[in-house]
Amino acid sequence: MAKTESDMTADPFFRSLECPVWVRPLVFLGRIARLNPGMVTIVAIVVGTLGLVEGIGLSILLPLLSLIGVETGANAGGPARAVEFAFVTLGIPLTLGPVLAVFFVVGVILIALHSVQQYLLVRSSEHVTSFLRCRLFEAANRASWSMLIAGRGAHLINAITGEATRIGVVYGNALAAFGMVVSFLVYVALAVWLSWRLTLVAAAIGCISMLALRGIYRSSRRFGKYTSTATNKMQEVLNEHINGAKLIRALGAGAWSQATFVAAVEAVARYGRRNQGNTILIKTSVEPFGLLLIVLMVYLSIDVIRLPAAELMLMLLIVLRITPRLVALQELLQRISGMLPAYETVADTLQRLKKAQEPQGSTAFTGLQKAIVLKGVTVRHEDIPVLKDVDLSIPVRTTVGLVGRSGGGKTTLLDVILGVVTPEKGEVLLDDVSLCEFDMTTYRQRIGIVPQDGTFFHGTIAENLRIVAPQATETEIWQALELAHAREFVQARDRQLEEVIGDQGLRLSGGQRQRLALARALLRKPDILLLDEPTSAMDGETEMAIRETLRRLHGQVTVVLVTHRHEMVEDADIVYTISEGLAKPLEIVSGNVGGGNAV
Repeated sequence: MAKTESDMTADPFFRSLECPVWVRPLVFLGRIARLNPGMVTIVAIVVGTLGLVEGIGLSILLPLLSLIGVETGANAGGPARAVEFAFVTLGIPLTLGPVLAVFFVVGVILIALHSVQQYLLVRSSEHVTSFLRCRLFEAANRASWSMLIAGRGAHLINAITGEATRIGVVYGNALAAFGMVVSFLVYVALAVWLSWRLTLVAAAIGCISMLALRGIYRSSRRFGKYTSTATNKMQEVLNEHINGAKLIRALGAGAWSQATFVAAVEAVARYGRRNQGNTILIKTSVEPFGLLLIVLMVYLSIDVIRLPAAELMLMLLIVLRITPRLVALQELLQRISGMLPAYETVADTLQRLKKAQEPQGSTAFTGLQKAIVLKGVTVRHEDIPVLKDVDLSIPVRTTVGLVGRSGGGKTTLLDVILGVVTPEKGEVLLDDVSLCEFDMTTYRQRIGIVPQDGTFFHGTIAENLRIVAPQATETEIWQALELAHAREFVQARDRQLEEVIGDQGLRLSGGQRQRLALARALLRKPDILLLDEPTSAMDGETEMAIRETLRRLHGQVTVVLVTHRHEMVEDADIVYTISEGLAKPLEIVSGNVGGGNAV
């Protein structure tokens, strides 16, 4: 199952199903075989052996019936005579004890093979689910940030958590269907051996039942598609309302939130019920065909074909074995049809992520020597210009301030420097080399970033800091905390560095999160430090301390500081005002930025 090739969309398994609806389950089964031929081969061997052993087990009933006085027709040749000949050839006496012993051994082997088959189905289903989740997550990690923010994150989460699970179920169902087909063929072969004419009757009734249920398969696929759409919506509502829980409570909008989520849940449940209704309908529709088949076979065997009693009993037993398998097979085909939209959703998601793969150069970034230069950089968001032909220079080991009103493009400019936003026009040069020529991983590993809304994960303080420097020692962590003026509040915690800060750092105040974000950036010992409103949630005293830290870094690190407070850039070497997507340098006179008119 493991794939070494990073281009997951090159595998035929992930391509869209561009074929007629009624052919899609068969195409999917074919792709399953190509995706994991080893597992399919093992399942085929187990299932084939299982079918063969089941056929042997049924055949043993003929000598057993003969021993209790039921006419088998062995004297006239045919199946009963062939089974008795096999016993004699193997040296097994045709007496009650040995025949029952063989029957018992065959039954035990059947039980073992059934257990192995179930284990293989569960294992392969879980393997496919894990495989798809990892592939989707890998594709998302490689995709450009612009693509990720343009789409709905809830849909990607649903593809990873929900749709991948449904595909795993489809995979398991497909392998189960394959096993049933093999078993079905073994029973059909045995039935043909007993009476080819009765087998033709059974085949005709089976084909009629399949044709009669075509409409249900089509509706199952339609409801499956509706289920995928409804599940995406439910995931979207869930994410939005959990993230906005504080505002919802503050507004007293709990009833509205509950009603919105209940409506989304009901939509998923409604289509799920319809799919289950289809499954029940198939079962109740197929079983009458099975009863009709039994009635016809008994009549034809007694009045027309005149089968011996034992062979008739064995034929009926085969029909009783085939009928539930036929029902189960049709149920599985209905489930596959209903779940194929999930497969198509994942395939489409992978294709879109692949097309939006982040540009990646091959040159390792070893450090800034001269300057970062933006030339004619233009960025649009949904046809709205965010940056317009921006030209600016950030010399190495200088402090550059970016000031201006909210919405002017300051944060986007940082994203362009970081390489998470690719300009529509223009380029970013690092020492006269285009940013796109560098390996982005080596480039970003030399950058410290303090975003305006510092992102943290559910874990300890140390774990959150070591994200940027996994090998950092405890001493180095405390030094970074000291530089960020976060040491005092961390030491005040009961478990200090091992204190769990909660999802998104909710157990910390806004100012504490900002100081931790700065400590995390400094722990990397970066060449370039990008700060986006680093003191917006801090009190005046802490802000002064952070300014002192930036003074200490001056001349050692290239610092780009976004702020709306002109006091923060009084010590900057260069200040640009960013307004309506345009960048203009401001003059620094005696420690004042543009005479105090920077904002």
